[in-house]
Amino acid sequence: MKPIVRVVLVGLLAGLGVIAAAGESWAVFAGGSRLMFYYTQRSLVNSGAGPGSAATIIGITNQNSSTAVNVALNIFNGSTCASFGPVQFGIGARRTARVNISDQVAAASFPEGWVDVRAVNAGGAPIQWDQLSGKGTILDFGGVNTSVATYEAGAVFSDDANRGTGAAQGALIADNNDVRTFGALAGQVEFWAQGGPFNTNHRLVVIPVSVTPGTAPLASDHQYVWTRVSDGTVTRNAEVLFPCMLASSLADLHPDFAASYPNTVSLVDGGNIRIDNDGPNKGFVGALFETATNPSLLVVHPMQQAIGLTMETHE
Repeated sequence: MKPIVRVVLVGLLAGLGVIAAAGESWAVFAGGSRLMFYYTQRSLVNSGAGPGSAATIIGITNQNSSTAVNVALNIFNGSTCASFGPVQFGIGARRTARVNISDQVAAASFPEGWVDVRAVNAGGAPIQWDQLSGKGTILDFGGVNTSVATYEAGAVFSDDANRGTGAAQGALIADNNDVRTFGALAGQVEFWAQGGPFNTNHRLVVIPVSVTPGTAPLASDHQYVWTRVSDGTVTRNAEVLFPCMLASSLADLHPDFAASYPNTVSLVDGGNIRIDNDGPNKGFVGALFETATNPSLLVVHPMQQAIGLTMETHE
């Protein structure tokens, strides 16, 4: 898998009062046999809103032009790692299945977390199928207007290295520890400072990729390096421990965040955060969700894989 620059496209649907954002994959580019989606059923724009103030719909596409495939999914609570599923169903050739998370789990019990989707055989065992892709859509009802964020799923278990070599699609994945089944091992993302004229806020989401598909990851830590955009100063270099998925504001992760990254009228305020995998899992997928209230905005910034840290260089 080769690193690729991620692109975020922002469109304003003024007539509907809706702001949309779309981003490239927040793990690795290309189809995969396993997809990871973030979901929320609680508003990101308004942190005081309760369960049911947001909805997430995921789309799973079978890109194969002639053959159907079975998929299985588990929905995880991001705080407790509690799991619902697996739910198994088929997707026809060139078809997309859409799943509304609220149809599967209650917002009160599963307010936020991730969905683990993988191609499986009839018995539910993960198989090679490098032709799954996916898109998540978050509908946030917590602001003055409904905000919408759209992003591509994190794709792992991709069989890119075997394309064109006659590798049998549909075969069991023999080794879950193979480097091709990893997520990102290092990533980085730029952020605006908190507050300021736009009342900017953030939610950083990091989902460790478990070794066994459909299971929760082990408790892990990651190395975080914070750098100011304006002068390149490293303001913090530390490990962050979390038992499950990390979903946190940047201010909660960084002591004296507002002092280190003041948000004034200057457009240079803010910084960059780099994350290195330092746990027992198979890398991670992640993104930064930035919100604003002036204007109402919800944008997804997929984590960019650090240059030189591709799957082929990590055994």
